[in-house]
Amino acid sequence: MSDFVKCPICDDEVSNKPLLADLAMCGTCMHLFKLIDFPAEGYHKYRSSAHNGRTPEHITMANRAVNIRFKIFNHFAKKGTSVLEIGCGHRYFLDKLRDNGFKAEGTELSKAIIEDLEDHKIHYGNPSEIEDLPVYDNICGFHVLEHINNPVRELKTLVKHMSDDGVMVLEFPCMNFYTRNLNGNNFYEAPHTQYFSQLSMMMLFKKCGLMIVHQTTFWDNEKMAVTLICLAKETADKKELMEKTFSLMELND
Repeated sequence: MSDFVKCPICDDEVSNKPLLADLAMCGTCMHLFKLIDFPAEGYHKYRSSAHNGRTPEHITMANRAVNIRFKIFNHFAKKGTSVLEIGCGHRYFLDKLRDNGFKAEGTELSKAIIEDLEDHKIHYGNPSEIEDLPVYDNICGFHVLEHINNPVRELKTLVKHMSDDGVMVLEFPCMNFYTRNLNGNNFYEAPHTQYFSQLSMMMLFKKCGLMIVHQTTFWDNEKMAVTLICLAKETADKKELMEKTFSLMELND
């Protein structure tokens, strides 16, 4: 058995001796990742807090997050276009898209959630496993990228299924902002297979033919920060996207 594994982002060799729990860190791109895959079966019966108990407080918080994400997406996406939300989890963002004239579909590994979302078209599986996945104008995914066993393969698949002038909006934790010290009690979650640094996520996007159009990072709680990013294909109209970025900055002033 080899003493090394390949980094899932940059492919460099990494010692298979865990740095922390079952996590290894790449010395090249500073990516932290699980040494074992998380099985898809682990999500089959998963229901988020949005399904287990829709309290008024939860609904308020969920809609607040949706509004932040939708503001970024809506600023860059062309109106009335199609959208795929990967790992949709619950209906809040899908409903927001539909209510604002977008054609929304989703993907999920939770069969329980798919049953709950019967009024939306939801594809089962990881993007690379869905045979009839069409091309969408735009793609979104919120707190999904850190759960994917093979982020390069899945993101490349999504790029192939996104229009050349579309946008991709992703939100996920970023290791740079977790804590000043590497303390597993502050960030470790069993289903999380990827822990991105700013460098490793930039390398991932570059490898998949994507460029960052807009990025904002904010504290999600006292232990973790989250990055919300709008991306486009490297072949997209950079001048048009830059103008939209500047206009968003003016709106936020």
